[in-house]
Amino acid sequence: YKRAQVIQELSQSVFETKERLAQSERASKTSSKELSKKEQECFSLKKKLSKAIDDITEERRKREKMEAEKRGSDDELRAVKQSLNQLGNKLKEEAKVRIQGEDSLKVEKEKKQTLEVRCGTLVNMMETHCVTISTQEEELKNKDSQ
Repeated sequence: YKRAQVIQELSQSVFETKERLAQSERASKTSSKELSKKEQECFSLKKKLSKAIDDITEERRKREKMEAEKRGSDDELRAVKQSLNQLGNKLKEEAKVRIQGEDSLKVEKEKKQTLEVRCGTLVNMMETHCVTISTQEEELKNKDSQ
């Protein structure tokens, strides 16, 4: 009796083990399919990630290039502004010198006119004085001859 019971228990145990093994195999196949699906999803996500990284890298390159061009433009603009400022300062200085020169010429002209007037006055005074002296000499000669 015990032997039959042991055989039955062993048979039951073997059956249960076979059943668990079959379930494990089915679960393994299912897991394998799911794993394969997950691997495909992972591969797809890797591709998307790689593309996103490439896009970001390209955008960064473009932005850096634009920033470099902008810096270059800013530098050129700054140089042009500086050049214009220098030219403006030079023109202001030249205008100042010119105005000073014109003012100096004006002053010199006025001095010259004043000197001409004074010289004219002196010449007139000298001529008058000479005439007076000549007249006095004539008078003296006339007095001497009488």
